[in-house]
Amino acid sequence: MTDEILREQGITYAKEEYEEAMEKQKKQSRLSGSASASAVTIDDSIKESIKPTLFKGYEQSEIESNIASVSLLSTSEGEKKRLQVICPETVFYAESGGQVGDCGVLVANGRNY
Repeated sequence: MTDEILREQGITYAKEEYEEAMEKQKKQSRLSGSASASAVTIDDSIKESIKPTLFKGYEQSEIESNIASVSLLSTSEGEKKRLQVICPETVFYAESGGQVGDCGVLVANGRNY
């Protein structure tokens, strides 16, 4: 398709270099996608009791929500503790397909997390 569009516009390009760059990007995207999928794995013990999170980020930039679950993700010696917080709704866009997910602040009892 790229060939056709560029040919119609009278544009030439280095096809082999283009294809190599595309293959490199596809591999990187697959690696990023698999890494992000493991980063958001929900513990099997709670998976059945948690409903899918509703994404509200198209309508709002911040919301008030409850917490459905909190899980400790890392426990290695010297490693900073990381928690997985699952809410019924969120404005945070999830990491997917090599894209970086949103980051922000959770506020509870007047404290930022």
